[in-house]
Amino acid sequence: MRILAIALVLVGCSSKKEYKPLPPVAFQKPAEPEYVTVREGRPPYPVPNSEKARLGMIDQVILNIESKNKYLEEAATDLGIQSGYRVYVAATVSKRRVNVIKSGTIDDLAVELAKAGKCKVSVDHLAREIRFVAGTTPRL
Repeated sequence: MRILAIALVLVGCSSKKEYKPLPPVAFQKPAEPEYVTVREGRPPYPVPNSEKARLGMIDQVILNIESKNKYLEEAATDLGIQSGYRVYVAATVSKRRVNVIKSGTIDDLAVELAKAGKCKVSVDHLAREIRFVAGTTPRL
């Protein structure tokens, strides 16, 4: 029995192969070059209304006003409705009659109404407001 055990150990050990690891250089890849793909920048965004007004970039839409023998208050209200601006007309000038048929920007039409009504006008694009007050020289 001893002989059989010794024979098994010798035969079993002789069939075993020795493992030799490959050198580590065979498994390594060359280092990849470093590319900078991220760049710092600001994404595009719409310019806020307050900044547009400060820079004089107000959208100048062409409007048409037709006021034949109307009160200044009615003509100014028509301009305000078309432009989306609030309108203030002083009581002292609100009942003056105006005749204006013109196309132009909000500023142009407000000045024409002020000339026809013989008063001052102030157009505030930030507050979106048009004011007609007593006076003789129209101003923007």
